[in-house]
Amino acid sequence: MRNLVFWIIAVSAAFSASAIHADDKVSAVENHLTPLERLAGEWMVHGKWNNGDELQARNVYEWGLGKTILKAKTYVKTDKGEYQRYEAVMAWHPKKKSLFIVSFSFDGNMTENLIEPKDADTLQIGFSPFHQEEPGKVRQIIQFKDKDHFTWQVFVQNDKNWQEIINATWERKAHEQLASRQRLN
Repeated sequence: MRNLVFWIIAVSAAFSASAIHADDKVSAVENHLTPLERLAGEWMVHGKWNNGDELQARNVYEWGLGKTILKAKTYVKTDKGEYQRYEAVMAWHPKKKSLFIVSFSFDGNMTENLIEPKDADTLQIGFSPFHQEEPGKVRQIIQFKDKDHFTWQVFVQNDKNWQEIINATWERKAHEQLASRQRLN
């Protein structure tokens, strides 16, 4: 009987220790993902590309896998309705010691980019290459103005020069703004 009690206690302690260790890993990942926390929710944009075309879109950011990844879906509105253009996953890359995003496009394209927090309100995407031998041709800057607004700049590389193709402001969807205020109170 003593052996049985010993083994029950030993197994319980081992499971408890591994659960604590797993919680430590999640906490560490969550700390790395802190710069992305403000994105969680639904956002809308009404902007213009530099060629004059209008952009109406929404992004939905949701936590996944116990808050170890942030999933994003981008929907674009056209005169024919709304369609999903992108789906992405953002996470911490332990080997690169950086946040990163893998984005899939409706047309089958895929991109991988590093996300670099520059300060408490600014994220730069694609400024440092994910693969050193393949520098990106698109860069983005997200700058939070407050908890419900961020500016979004996109640049593309043309003949060694970077050209801004859009500078627009995303706004948190109204019901998300209300929920955000309620969480703060």
